[in-house]
Amino acid sequence: HKRVVELASRREYGQSITLLESILAANPKMKDMWLQLGVLQVRTGRLPDALATFKRLVEVDPRDGKSLTSVASVLFHLGRVDEAAQHARAALQILPEGDGEARTPAHELLVKVALARNDTAAARREAALAQKADPTLPLPAYVEGLILYNQGRYAEALPRFQEAITALGARTIAIQDLYYYTGD
Repeated sequence: HKRVVELASRREYGQSITLLESILAANPKMKDMWLQLGVLQVRTGRLPDALATFKRLVEVDPRDGKSLTSVASVLFHLGRVDEAAQHARAALQILPEGDGEARTPAHELLVKVALARNDTAAARREAALAQKADPTLPLPAYVEGLILYNQGRYAEALPRFQEAITALGARTIAIQDLYYYTGD
């Protein structure tokens, strides 16, 4: 495990992946190793491999909603939007109501699905649910800004993006693409 971290810190992802695969061949129930492997595969653009890895992680621990969210995320990036939505909803069925940190990524993914489908009502609903799960996450302001942005109403979108940036404050986790849309 220490060697994997060392290789990854030096951005030697190929060697890290090879080492993780050999560890998992001998110890297929090591949940944390499956997770590390999937993350590295995503980082290196090996999305089909990452999908298989995260699905394997779900097999190792079917009650882990975070793993289902990882599967959903990769499916979304592969353009398999309907399957992504199904997995995100399945994750929300498993994840505890009070665990906002775990539930928020599933809601964020459902926001992306709704926006990909041009379903602004669903995007707003999921953004509100994400903020309910994590009140410090200004996803509704971001979604409103994105809806306006996609309509070409840039001057109206900008204050929404700025509101989201201000609300994020010193959080270490950001909303993906928020700064891109704000700058654009």
